[in-house]
Parts: sequence; C-alpha cells; structure tokens
Amino acid sequence: MEHTGDGGTTLLVDGFHAAERLRQEDPEGFDVLTSMSVPHHYLEPGVHTTGVGPILELEPGAAKELKLIRYNMHDRAYLDTIPMEDVSRWYAALRGLTKHIRDPACEYWVQLKPGQILLTYNWRVLHGRSAFTGQRKVAGCYLPRDDVISRARILKVI
Repeated sequence: MEHTGDGGTTLLVDGFHAAERLRQEDPEGFDVLTSMSVPHHYLEPGVHTTGVGPILELEPGAAKELKLIRYNMHDRAYLDTIPMEDVSRWYAALRGLTKHIRDPACEYWVQLKPGQILLTYNWRVLHGRSAFTGQRKVAGCYLPRDDVISRARILKVI
C-alpha cells in the first residue's frame, strides 16, 4: 500500500453479523434473501465474471449456517430472476439487511499505513474506504476458499 495524501480509511463490516441481526429481527426477510437468486457480474479490463445466487447463501444442511454474502451493489445485474410479484418483498428484505450493514455500531474503521497487510474473508467481510486525496496504490489478490481451507486442514489449524 502506498498513499500520499489524506483519508482513505478502510471500512470493515462483518456481513454475517448483519445477516444474523436480520434473521432475528425479520426472519421472513432473511428467508427471502437466502431463497431468491439474483444475477451479479463484475467487469473491468481483463476480468468479466458473472453468476446467479442469493444475497445470503447458506451452507447445506439443517443448521442453516451462513456460507457467504453477496452484497456489492455495483456488481448486481438487473433482476430478471425474481418474479415481478416478489420484487417488492426482495427489496424490502434488502433494505432490512442494509440497515444493519450501515449501522455505525457494526463498522470498524482502520487507517492502513504503507507496508501494512490486511487479510479479509471476502465471503463474510464487507469492505470499503473513505474518500482520499493524493495518490493511492493498493494491491489485492484473491485466494480460492477451497485452497485456503485445504491448507488449513493440512496445517491442522482447523
């Protein structure tokens, strides 16, 4: 990380915590976001990914544990997978989740310094940054979840 200027504070939010708060407050809204799949995409030079899935994806099985959260508004495509009569329920559920995500009590802000490394579990942790001035350079990479879990098992960490 390199930065000459001010601002650029990193924001972290535990998406699973926000989702669990929604599950407690509005179980029907939680069910909507785990059962209605929506399209998403990411496009930049050299990368174009697409997929379809619920905003909140659960692990298989009766425990209904969260597996991942797909919340990025900028990666959401048009809603052609939800019947028109369900769209208002879906948006109401998304507003409920957004309320918890944007609750200042759920936010963790940290000012990264040059040379620092931040590792996040991208299927759980939502991240962003505040506005900044000057020049800023941040490098990122993604590791496949299965590879990380496999290595953790080999190392007997999990």
